[in-house]
Amino acid sequence: MKPKYDPDVIDKERRVLELRRAGLTFDVIAQEVGYSNASGAYHAFTRAMKRTLQQAGADELRELELDRLD
Repeated sequence: MKPKYDPDVIDKERRVLELRRAGLTFDVIAQEVGYSNASGAYHAFTRAMKRTLQQAGADELRELELDRLD
């Protein structure tokens, strides 16, 4: 098992955030980033969001996600 803050994992999570910000679905993100399914991409997304709670990019993405839910 990789360490919690493995640079490769963080890079993949950062890419997931970028793709989600661009509006891609978790299915497409999984294919682009190399996860076996949408669930893997979703879990990477939630980990990255938790990890970046105070960062401006994550706050912006949270607002975008909330707008999409409305």
